Amino acid sequence: MAKSIYIQGGLLYINQRAIPSQSFEVVFSSNDDRVSIFYADGVSKMLQNELITGIANNKAESTFYADRASVEVILRSFVGNPDKVDVAIQDQTTPDISLFMAQELDTFTLKVNGEIDDKVFNITTTGETPVAGNHIMLQENDSFYQVEIKTAVPVTGNEYTITARMPLDFAYTTSANGYLQNVDFTVDVGTDIAPVKFALSPKGMGDTVEWDVTRMVINATMSSAGDEGLFTNISKLTNGLYFRTKNGITQNLFNARDNSDLSVQSAGDNSYYTRSGGGGTFGMSSRVTFNGQDKRGIVKRLKAISNDEFQGFNRDDLTAITSYRVILQGQVVNPN
Repeated sequence: MAKSIYIQGGLLYINQRAIPSQSFEVVFSSNDDRVSIFYADGVSKMLQNELITGIANNKAESTFYADRASVEVILRSFVGNPDKVDVAIQDQTTPDISLFMAQELDTFTLKVNGEIDDKVFNITTTGETPVAGNHIMLQENDSFYQVEIKTAVPVTGNEYTITARMPLDFAYTTSANGYLQNVDFTVDVGTDIAPVKFALSPKGMGDTVEWDVTRMVINATMSSAGDEGLFTNISKLTNGLYFRTKNGITQNLFNARDNSDLSVQSAGDNSYYTRSGGGGTFGMSSRVTFNGQDKRGIVKRLKAISNDEFQGFNRDDLTAITSYRVILQGQVVNPN
């Protein structure tokens, strides 16, 4: 398909659609029916003039290159579908996140600098006693580590020797931010006046660190089967669990009083598990996906510099449920 390309009034026109020529490098090939437009950090006046003159005068293939070109957008079939843009999707290559929302019990510091593959290390809390089943979170620069405590042995005062379920994957120092955590929503009873807060945040990390949360996965274990009219396997909650983001603005996402509330938010992505062979534990899971044009079409961005949080609040008694955990998944946008 031949394309009409011309310059008028300082604008580049492709099939009568205006493209600001000062902002783009244009690569035009009459052979493959394609116009490639590159966003550039800066285009010199000489290059602008060369681009305008070249495209206006050349009837055959014309190519112009700009230094520091970055994002490429391919525009096809202007006549048949003038609003269509073909985009090549590429998976992220930055570190991923898969971390539990947690109730912060205390802060701690490492007694000595750690090394990669350490599973046993000493910490000093500010007063809370760590126990097996608690989690710890370490954050330093753009590195993060969340793990369940296998054993916690008192040393002296507020110092404890911790054995972790997974080894360190970064050499955290005594300057690292340390948090003692509970990741099970069933442990403490919440009320409407005094809810129990669970959160995930890159706060305290490098100022340029940003996380994109793409989905939340909820898992519960219980002693009997659940259904849509229950909350896991107990009666519909009086108040419910509600979730929100705090990233410049505070935005409520949803409140769940029974399993059907999760079904609505997850587009029916609820699963109920029966015990295997009559033994084991009943369970359920739900997945709420934020990104993707067939989902909500957005991500939840959390920035370290502004102490952004993804929050959840328990306002009921969940102690009859065996366990209830929420994990957030996504990727690091901008490592420090």
